[in-house]
Amino acid sequence: MIRRPFLVLVLAALLPDPARAQFTEAVMAHAQGRYDQALMMLRPLAETAHHPYAQYYLGNMYLNGQGVAPDPKEAARWLTSAAEQGVAQAQYRLGQLYAKGQGVSKDMEIAYAWFGVAAHLGNTQAATEKKTAASALSGDALRKAESLATDYIDRYGKPPGGRK
Repeated sequence: MIRRPFLVLVLAALLPDPARAQFTEAVMAHAQGRYDQALMMLRPLAETAHHPYAQYYLGNMYLNGQGVAPDPKEAARWLTSAAEQGVAQAQYRLGQLYAKGQGVSKDMEIAYAWFGVAAHLGNTQAATEKKTAASALSGDALRKAESLATDYIDRYGKPPGGRK
């Protein structure tokens, strides 16, 4: 659990000073279980600054009911925003939501695609889940999922502000 906040704090170093400070403070509040405070600081970053890691945190908070009532649809909305900006962990989470039909319609082809792009960005859990999703697909459905994964990698396969 301590690894994720540390990684996010390192990534926050790439932000402009005011946003970096606010995001860092929000991550620390979240890590300490002060979810209401984290939510209050993350929401403006996610909504107005379109901060992908703030969006990822909000998605998880809505998914897990941290400082808010659990809302899988709202979680999927925030995770999609983060995933489309190249946050591999959000892509992995979104794949899980599609695989389970949690907050979105169950769709193993889309789950496979999100797992594929997250795996492309180095998420080892996503690589494992991609294999599991592939085993649930066959023939045309698997070919369609592979094509969709290639498209997603082209569109979303770069980390925020960086190159793969």
